[in-house]
Amino acid sequence: MFTLLDLAFTAVNGAVALLSSITLYPMNDIVFPEQREAVVAVEMHREWWRDDGACTFKGIAVPFVRDWPEEIADGEGTRILPPEPEKTAGYAFVITQKVCPQKADENILRLGDTRLLVKTFYKTRNTQVFAANEMLQEEDRPKWLYQVIDRA
Repeated sequence: MFTLLDLAFTAVNGAVALLSSITLYPMNDIVFPEQREAVVAVEMHREWWRDDGACTFKGIAVPFVRDWPEEIADGEGTRILPPEPEKTAGYAFVITQKVCPQKADENILRLGDTRLLVKTFYKTRNTQVFAANEMLQEEDRPKWLYQVIDRA
């Protein structure tokens, strides 16, 4: 009985996470600066055939450090990587505005990071995309979130 309920709960949560995630593509190449204090303005878009395909998603990319231990599963079990607060671990994307033609600008909050980047290839161009998520549940929020909020 509980296994069936657990499976149903997991399926519903997975569907909610999938539906709350959108894929964004950079409109220009993003150059991440070496300085950890720097913040980079970004503009993204969705696929042209979507309802909001003509919209621009604006926000910032903020560097973050891994100040938490990270558990890595490998073929022999799991190992724990110690925190590395002196090293930039990646960049968080904080998307805060959706700008569409003939519509009022919409304030939004979508988050993702460079660890979620996927490389895709269109003809000869190498493009990076990432899933921009709503952070509805506390347990879904990335560990870097509060670090980025403090800096952004």
